[in-house]
Amino acid sequence: MANSILASDGTEKDKEAKSLQKSVRICICYHKDSPMIKNEILCPIHAGKALSDIDLGILGDNTGDNISEKNPYFCELTVIYWLWKNDKSDIKGLFHYRRFLNLRTYDTKFYKFSKNFTTKYGLSSSRINELFDKYDIILPHCSFVEEETTYKNYQDKHCQSDMDKALEIIKIKYPKMYDMAIQVIKNKKAIYIANILIAKKELFDEYAAWLFDILFELEKQIQPEVLKRDDYQKRAYGFLSERLTLIFINHKIKEGIKAANAPLLTIEPKFTKYINYKFNHVIRNRILIKLGIKKEKYKLKYRKIEEGKLL
Repeated sequence: MANSILASDGTEKDKEAKSLQKSVRICICYHKDSPMIKNEILCPIHAGKALSDIDLGILGDNTGDNISEKNPYFCELTVIYWLWKNDKSDIKGLFHYRRFLNLRTYDTKFYKFSKNFTTKYGLSSSRINELFDKYDIILPHCSFVEEETTYKNYQDKHCQSDMDKALEIIKIKYPKMYDMAIQVIKNKKAIYIANILIAKKELFDEYAAWLFDILFELEKQIQPEVLKRDDYQKRAYGFLSERLTLIFINHKIKEGIKAANAPLLTIEPKFTKYINYKFNHVIRNRILIKLGIKKEKYKLKYRKIEEGKLL
């Protein structure tokens, strides 16, 4: 890791290197008043602005070509869509107001936004450019579900028929991806939570075009039913995309793209509350495992940015 990239002394060589850097925009989704993180690459954006009575004083996802009004159903995907249709940056990405990719350290938790937050975690144009000289896309480490497969997890947590219909759409529209889809969804047990990623523009736009082609077709089939669900289960398309992303990424890895995983950095407002929660959670799970009520969960160890297959 070249820390000197962030500690430029303003020489002509530094200026030349900066002029050759790719443009970067990573949108950070907000929906309520929260600490705003912003620098030359991090752009706060109000997700679901079209339906909100709150003025956060930041860019909204209801400008340009947008689907802001679909936010109750598509969640942060309304910002993915906005970036796809309206932003021409060389590298594009999505974070949440309390979830970021950690591009420099091994941390997965933080407890407040410090003055050196973006520098500490590598959230700068120079660091992004350094990484994207090697990679085409960076995503969080996969989260592994407790159920036998990703499909069983979706069946338990959401509406199984939504997933079945999505897989059928892939079979019809993207037949070359169908075998991969079945392998990933029905034989593996991983998801990408929160739809967080950073990718080169060409790959980001290809991903968005693929994802929304599937979800908009699915919307035509299930939206009347979705409208009858509670607010949580109405977020069907956001939940599905957390699983479908695995299909696209693994397919593209087979085609030769270079992908990497990075730790997902999540804020914990109160340290003592977090420690107490983790302690009680671990003790409870150990008791349930001993009693044979619960299977031992695969624990993913977050380390440095890692290259290779994502499953």
